[in-house]
Amino acid sequence: MRLRGWILAVMMCIGLTASACRFTVREIGFSTLSRDMYSLVVMTDQSYEDIENWKKCERRLVDSNIRMVLLHPEDDATHPFTKLIKRKYVRLPSYVLIAPDDHMLKLSRSSLNEVVETVLESPVRTKLRTAVPDGFAVILWVHGKKYNDNNEMRKIVKDARARIVNVMPHMPKEVKNGPFIQEISEEIFQKEKILMWSLGLMDIPDRPQAFILYGRGRMMGGAVALKNAREGYLFKLLSMIGADCECGLDRKWMLGDQVPLLWNKKDQKQLVDIVGFDVDNPMILAEMSRIIDKETNPDVAGEVSFGPDVIDLNEAFKSSEDEIKPVLRESEESIDWKYFILILIVIIVVVGILLYRKNQRG
Repeated sequence: MRLRGWILAVMMCIGLTASACRFTVREIGFSTLSRDMYSLVVMTDQSYEDIENWKKCERRLVDSNIRMVLLHPEDDATHPFTKLIKRKYVRLPSYVLIAPDDHMLKLSRSSLNEVVETVLESPVRTKLRTAVPDGFAVILWVHGKKYNDNNEMRKIVKDARARIVNVMPHMPKEVKNGPFIQEISEEIFQKEKILMWSLGLMDIPDRPQAFILYGRGRMMGGAVALKNAREGYLFKLLSMIGADCECGLDRKWMLGDQVPLLWNKKDQKQLVDIVGFDVDNPMILAEMSRIIDKETNPDVAGEVSFGPDVIDLNEAFKSSEDEIKPVLRESEESIDWKYFILILIVIIVVVGILLYRKNQRG
């Protein structure tokens, strides 16, 4: 019986050690704990009769964070979207895409089917879907109007990628590939109006800007201007994505704003095969939610926020090539201590077993 007790204790310790670093910020970014829903509003003063086609388009949008809304300017006069659209004097009939923060984008007046496909997919967003499951993140940067600025940003982006790839092996969980770089030239910008609009850009900026996208089309932080990119801001944001979800990051950093994105069953299956679990499983979501709620509870001792108004990112990260941000190091140190304790317990168990056998023979 004593031997069984020792074995049970060892198994429990191993279980506790294995439970360290349950999820990373990158993995939580794939979940649906928080979804930014975009609304494709069809505003018309005529009766919409092709109900079957409407239902078909609705089904097409089911696997995305976009929903359709049909409104009549008079019958739905009190609807918040009607008030927003009327404020902009949009001519009827019209298609308008409304973001979670209520900023709007007027779409061309083509067929409903064409509009749905336009808001749902684009070449860059398709690349994004295929790159993020087995990739660390996406560094998307937009050209400015000056050739020299663009060359400088291109070099900074490549350097940031190289730096994060160098430290990825030391992070809580292994990721197969480093960040994918997506460069947005003026030509691509015109073809990616919806993606650019969702990132806050209506026109080519004067100076280049970069964005870090991870998980299910989430943005880590906001737009990174060339000035901040020079100061290593891209590397700092990338480092956050690799952090243990129990590192103390604020919820707004865990679950960044989303771009309009299709995420179908094929994408989900690919992700499950790569990360080893279903991020949308109710039990997994409940565990993620518990961790995030705990980390953002002000009553939790030692709770740390990396929100921009709370702590200076330049102080939170070290700039040298061989150092990872403190939250990552805290996670590693925590795991190292658990392994040390586990080894100590195993030694005690082995000694106990030997003494037990010696007593049995005696």
